[in-house]
Amino acid sequence: LRRLIYEKEPEVALEQLIDYIRNTKSNDDFLKAIKASFDKEKKIK
Repeated sequence: LRRLIYEKEPEVALEQLIDYIRNTKSNDDFLKAIKASFDKEKKIK
């Protein structure tokens, strides 16, 4: 998610983030997705 903010215009990234939140079934799903993205970045570094 952070990469979207860096690579695209902030407004576009924000809209995509909001859409992503709306598409997740619950807060737990959203938090799991964020945690997974952070874990992936840690493995890359």
